[in-house]
Amino acid sequence: MGTLEDENQVLREKNTELVHKVQHWKMLAAQRDSEKLDLMKELNELRLSLARLRNNGNLEASKLDTALQSASEKALAHLVRASSEIAHTMDLAKAYMRERMDVDTEAPRWSAIGGTPKTDKIHRVRPIMMGGQFLQPIVALRRADTMLNTRPVASSPNQNTFVNERAVPIRMLQDVYIPLTRVDAGDLQTNNMAMEAEDNSDSSEDVGLD
Repeated sequence: MGTLEDENQVLREKNTELVHKVQHWKMLAAQRDSEKLDLMKELNELRLSLARLRNNGNLEASKLDTALQSASEKALAHLVRASSEIAHTMDLAKAYMRERMDVDTEAPRWSAIGGTPKTDKIHRVRPIMMGGQFLQPIVALRRADTMLNTRPVASSPNQNTFVNERAVPIRMLQDVYIPLTRVDAGDLQTNNMAMEAEDNSDSSEDVGLD
């Protein structure tokens, strides 16, 4: 009897120990399952994050590609427009230069157009004293061809001398000096001749008296 009770006691202890071990392994298995679930959740979250990043990256890449393509098209359009404007400007400049050369070639020389006097403009100068008389000379502003109309005039301190002018292109007319011809030049010459004749007659009379 005592032996059976001892064996039963030993079996009970072993059974209890096995039960504790089974419970311990069950707890470990449950922890492992929980950890596995957590890892699976993290893995799924990582997969979702990676998918989002890929989608966002593809979207941003497509946006960047679209922006680059649009910028390239605009730059090419501006270059084409600028090149066309430059070509048009060059054509205008060439046409202007051709017209300028044609005008310079076909335009008459200054010596040719200077022969048409324009006596519609006059200019008053300061009064002068000549031969005891108070004169108000008037100077005509006209273009005179001095090379064709020059004539020998007796040199006198009160008379203007003509100077031969060199032919000047038509494009430089605004910078050319326009010689002034006195309207009363003929009258002054006549007065001077009369005064010289009077002086000669006076001197001859003085000689006769002596």
